[in-house]
Amino acid sequence: MPLTFRFDGQPVLTRTKRRVSVSGGRRWANNVYQLCPITGFAIFEQAESRLASLEQTTARRERFEHDRRRREDEAARTEAERDAYFALPAEERLAINLKRRVAVFKSLEKRDPTPAELEELRRRLHDEQSASA
Repeated sequence: MPLTFRFDGQPVLTRTKRRVSVSGGRRWANNVYQLCPITGFAIFEQAESRLASLEQTTARRERFEHDRRRREDEAARTEAERDAYFALPAEERLAINLKRRVAVFKSLEKRDPTPAELEELRRRLHDEQSASA
């Protein structure tokens, strides 16, 4: 029996019949009834504001996902750099640390470290590496 509820020639209510697969064929499942916007119910008047809110929420989620992916990529890059650093022989790691620390000394004191300072640095770095190993 078709639905005959109409207003200005447009349907007020629609029905969709569903079927499900069962052993031996298909059979009717539940009917789905849907109100059409022509009814003028308040739920249809608020649709525009809800759509705007949904778009804002979607944009916020996309920004969050973008930031999360960026942080994951940055963490993976940092991890790869760290792994590559620790794969180096101890002497090369020591040389890299010395270059970094010498650069810090140069920028702070505007002078090259003395041989005694370099020796002290080597000793401290060696002690730190021995303690961490």
